[in-house]
Amino acid sequence: MEQIVRVVGSEPALAARLLRIANSSAAINRSGRDVTDLRTAIARIGHNMVRSASMSFSMSQIRKGNKLATLAPYLNDLWERSTYVAAYAYVLARTCTQVNPDEAIDSRE
Repeated sequence: MEQIVRVVGSEPALAARLLRIANSSAAINRSGRDVTDLRTAIARIGHNMVRSASMSFSMSQIRKGNKLATLAPYLNDLWERSTYVAAYAYVLARTCTQVNPDEAIDSRE
């Protein structure tokens, strides 16, 4: 946990995004109390969501960079395909298996 907090805390925009996620919905913020520290936010949303949000944030930062402008169509295609694969895995896990849908993409079975 300490290492995750340290890494995420080194990128203020990512830390702010995770705090917004942790405070955003009734499903995540059941108590209705907002958190203001990163450690509590990460504990509230869980490691899987932190990983997903971090990947999303990283991809958006890469896509905004001018140095990779020529790769933009390929990055957009990769992002779109990855999103479809994750969505399909979630739906299949939810409807056809006992696997936790949030972990279906990582399932090695």
